[in-house]
Amino acid sequence: METITMKAQFLGKKGFFSRFFSKNYWGQVELRPDGTIKMTGYDKVYRAKECDQFRNTYDEDDKVAYMEVNMYEDEEDCYRFVLYREDAIAFFAWLIRQEPGMFGERTLRSEYDSFRAHLEGPVLNKLRQWQAEDDKVIGLPKDDLVWEEVDEDFRKWIIADCALIHKANHDDIHELGGASHLDPIGREYGRWILRDSWEINSRPELIETIQDMIEDKLLWQLQRTIQNASWGYLAGFLTLRETLNVILTAGQRLQKVTRSWEGLGKGYMRSYESYLGYDALYDSRAAALEELLESEDSPYRQVPFDMELCRSW
Repeated sequence: METITMKAQFLGKKGFFSRFFSKNYWGQVELRPDGTIKMTGYDKVYRAKECDQFRNTYDEDDKVAYMEVNMYEDEEDCYRFVLYREDAIAFFAWLIRQEPGMFGERTLRSEYDSFRAHLEGPVLNKLRQWQAEDDKVIGLPKDDLVWEEVDEDFRKWIIADCALIHKANHDDIHELGGASHLDPIGREYGRWILRDSWEINSRPELIETIQDMIEDKLLWQLQRTIQNASWGYLAGFLTLRETLNVILTAGQRLQKVTRSWEGLGKGYMRSYESYLGYDALYDSRAAALEELLESEDSPYRQVPFDMELCRSW
């Protein structure tokens, strides 16, 4: 996306003494492609995640009249501005593009039903508009294949293979990529995780990464290839057919280096420790693996790891 510039009304900076020095004024907010926010009159460049406390007012048609946004460095240093109507909607949609977990699931779809009721529809429509523009640039090959047409056991195998990461990330373990590709926020999540974890921002970059990794004979790399392909589908960088072809090839090679879901999980954890060491993410993955191995309704119990993987599409 290019830089988006919108008109904003800046309020006095919070703090006891600020009332004597700050006055409201009109200026601009720049939303930059790198995920930063520049506000007229301030040298500080903020990141999206520093936005907090959205206060909204709605008109008689239940549409957003304006949104007050707080930008926090700390409790004593808070800058505020107000956006009106369509700019408020676009701003929130832009935030979701930067941090879909924080601003999508945890804010837009939070427990505050009135907030979701007023904002979800307009924000998702704006995301769909931007994603349609993205699609023209990405230029995916035509593909009429749908998930339900794929062999059921192979679908279960894919879900089980990716379950450890999805459970550790608190994603939907029953969805390819961890979220629905029909949900605009799910698509933004796919792009965010590729961007944040892999510095992948485009279809060519994803394909190059997959090509580099899929020839590897290491369990660690083959498993991550499958995961990247599923996120690529969620992000709109790969068609379903392309995704399945990658997973089939990597999955068949994966079956040659381990023989069970337990072996896959433990092998992945050993590699994680070797490459990245012990951290909070290691702990969450270890807990997820333990639950998957013990749970009666675990995806691991739905299909054998060593089942024959073959093309059915």
